[in-house]
Amino acid sequence: MVRDKFEDLIGTNYIPTEEDVASIKQHISEPLARLAKLDEEIAIADAHDQSLRQARADLLDGIEGYRRLISPVRRVPPDILREVFINCLPDDRNPTMSSDEAPIVLTRISSQWRTLALTTPRLWASLHIAVPNSSPVFIGSYDPQTGERLTLSEVTEVRLAAITEWIKKAGTLPLSFSIHEHDGYPPTDFCKRFIQCILPYRARWRSINLTCVTASFLSIRDLPPAEVPMLQSLSLTLTRTSSAGEEAVWPNMPIFSAPGIRKISLGGIPTRISQFPFDWSQLTNLDIKGESWSTTAVTSLDEIVTTLTKCPNLISCNLHIGSEPGASQRTDFPAIFLPHLEILSIFDGARPAALYASINAPKMRKLTYTGGRPRRQLPALPTAYALYHLLGSVGSTLEELTANSSAFSGPDELLVGLSACPRLKSLSIVMSHLVPPISNEDGPAAFIDRFLNSLAHISSAEEYLCPKLEVFKCASDAFFSDEALVNFVTRKQSGEDRGLTPLKTVEVLFRRRATIDVVALLSAHTAAGLELKLQYPPRTYRGPFSLFEGIPFTHESRDPYRQAY
Repeated sequence: MVRDKFEDLIGTNYIPTEEDVASIKQHISEPLARLAKLDEEIAIADAHDQSLRQARADLLDGIEGYRRLISPVRRVPPDILREVFINCLPDDRNPTMSSDEAPIVLTRISSQWRTLALTTPRLWASLHIAVPNSSPVFIGSYDPQTGERLTLSEVTEVRLAAITEWIKKAGTLPLSFSIHEHDGYPPTDFCKRFIQCILPYRARWRSINLTCVTASFLSIRDLPPAEVPMLQSLSLTLTRTSSAGEEAVWPNMPIFSAPGIRKISLGGIPTRISQFPFDWSQLTNLDIKGESWSTTAVTSLDEIVTTLTKCPNLISCNLHIGSEPGASQRTDFPAIFLPHLEILSIFDGARPAALYASINAPKMRKLTYTGGRPRRQLPALPTAYALYHLLGSVGSTLEELTANSSAFSGPDELLVGLSACPRLKSLSIVMSHLVPPISNEDGPAAFIDRFLNSLAHISSAEEYLCPKLEVFKCASDAFFSDEALVNFVTRKQSGEDRGLTPLKTVEVLFRRRATIDVVALLSAHTAAGLELKLQYPPRTYRGPFSLFEGIPFTHESRDPYRQAY
């Protein structure tokens, strides 16, 4: 197009006259004709391209059948394929009877795979049993063909029959079961029936995990230890607290004396667990659970201390420490030596700093800490928060730390605590189950620009905090700026000559809008292998200071699968 008098007006706020509009239309008539011609040629080229793609797809369909015939998986020896099948099982739980996962899905690929899966006992040696829920909200409870309601009894009968067939496929192998009973109303005896279904195989029980009401568990309480000779792991979580009369029964249950038990998980049992007849000295895994939404003490602090002193061979330990008056001021805790402990998880509602200072765990490598109280501004930094003392005890060997934001009173305590962790490779800040309300007494936020700057200083003359850090995840209280995050990642990725280990993973969940394009600025590092996941709130997000409070959401903005009660 030849330069015209209107070219200088493009991009301005000039309002053309009627004569100008006519002149402009006349001026672009020829380019519009050329544009139409180009669109026509593109359409012809697209049609030819589509024809070629269809011809390619038809040819490929004919080839694929032959490719499948020579597929390497067809020639994999059965023994190796069995091992592949076994590695398809969930590694953090027992498999379900769902057709969406192994082992059931493996029986629906081909007749050969079905035969192989059905004759591999290890695939069927573990099972998660979900007791049908008697809640009034019984979603998906109608037969799609007849429209008839599926009753709880019908579902129960089908599952009981399936469990029996499942166990038969396991041959003579040791068995692992997890049974989950919802504390619904009206109560049912379905869970008892599922327990009775697996009871004949008790001599082969290796792991039993029960989440149920007390009445259901009592059906196995009197099993003599000799009848469960292979039992190594016992997990019991009560969904309804025992009555006062039942509490005295717990320490005398024979099954707790099973000689092979190495792993224990107890939840919702309000009694003195140290009196249970376990062989505490041989335990390698201990899990004392409480209610994740509450700081109420289910097991007393003294009871936890007594129990820990009985378990010198622990490798993994999970503790729910409930709130107790005066616990944070206590100093009368004995020394606790756990020479083999590697993994420790604590839900802390009491802040017993002196207890943590008394722990000696020279092999600790992974710590998860959840502070159960709201963050408040506290006066004395060295004694303010219990996590400071815990890191002082176990930080020298620690490689992984997961904590919620209220575990720290502010940036100073955070930095001092992490200075005790020179080997730390992974730091994850998670959201708390107990979200405190906004208060004028809240202390300063810990995760600010100064925190990121301490992990990778601009000046190489300063000492770096956690120089071996490879994984950084922050899903709560990420109050640092986008600019600070970019600078932190950039300095870490280019700091090997200064002793800084490059990052492998960065995940951050912000509660504010983005100010710069962090992903674009760090694209060179993600191309080099950095895993970067950033989440910012959508425009519809409503925080505590939202200007849209009171304006209802549109129906389309709701998640139809979100369950709300």
